[in-house]
Amino acid sequence: MVVLLDGETRQLQKGEKSTEAGWTNYVVNVSRSKNSEESFTLTLQYLMKASPLSESTLRGAVEFSVPRVLNPGQNSAVVQESRCIVWMPRTFIPIRVNSPYERWQRYSHISFEYGVSDDTYSQNDQHQWAGNSMGAVNFPTEGLAYTFVSVGSGESLQLTYWNRHYVTALMTVLLLVLAFVLLKTSWENKVLVVLVVIAALAAGSQFAPEVVKQLVYSARYGIVFVAGIWIVHGLFQIRTCCFSKSEPLTQLDETPPESIHDDPAPGGDV
Repeated sequence: MVVLLDGETRQLQKGEKSTEAGWTNYVVNVSRSKNSEESFTLTLQYLMKASPLSESTLRGAVEFSVPRVLNPGQNSAVVQESRCIVWMPRTFIPIRVNSPYERWQRYSHISFEYGVSDDTYSQNDQHQWAGNSMGAVNFPTEGLAYTFVSVGSGESLQLTYWNRHYVTALMTVLLLVLAFVLLKTSWENKVLVVLVVIAALAAGSQFAPEVVKQLVYSARYGIVFVAGIWIVHGLFQIRTCCFSKSEPLTQLDETPPESIHDDPAPGGDV
C-alpha cells in the first residue's frame, strides 16, 4: 500500500488490534509543517482481490472494500462525503449500486454508442474535489469511468452490472417475438400493449432509473424492428382492403344497332 500526505510518502504502521472481526487497524502520521487547520489530502493506493467480471452471463455483481477512517480513539472520523470511481470495460455497464452509494449525476444523458452516460470526461471535476495533490492516483486506467458518491463514509461499494451485448440481443429477440405475436391483432390491441409497457417503464423509473434507461437503450434495435414490421403489415392490409372493396369492372358488349329500314328483297325494285 502506498500512502501519501499532500503528495509526500508516509509510512503506514500497524495499530492496535481491532475489536471487529475482519478488520485490521493501521496508523499514519499526519503531522505537517503548515497550519493544522488547513486541509490536507491523504492518498491510499492499494491492490485487493476481487472476483473477475463474468463475460458469459447477462448480469453479475462485484464488491469493492473502502478503508474506514478512524480517530486516535478508534472512533469513526467525521466524513462529509465519499466518492469512488470505478473503471469498467466497455462491454459492461453498472445498472445498480447498493446504499449508501449512488451514481454521481452531473451530466445525465444517453449515449448512442454506450447507453447510460459514463463519467470519463468529468474526471477533472473529481480531481478538483479531491485536491491537486493527487500523486500516485495518476495510475493507468482502461475502460469507462463511473463515479459513485455517498453522504458520509461508505465501507463497501457493491455494484450490479450488465453485459451490454447479451442484454441487447435478448431484448431484440423478445421484441421480435412480441411483434409477430401481435401481428394479426387489431391496431387497438397493439396501441394498448404499447401504452401498458410505457406505463410500466414510467413506474419502474421511479425506483430504478438507471435500469430503465439502459433497458430502453438495449431495446433500440427491437423497437425499430417492431415499428417496421407493423407498419409494413399495415400497408399491406390497407392495400388488400381497398382492392377487396372496389367494384369489379363490367365488360360492355358492343353490338351494332339494328337498322330502322327493312332490308331490300333480292332482285326487287327499290
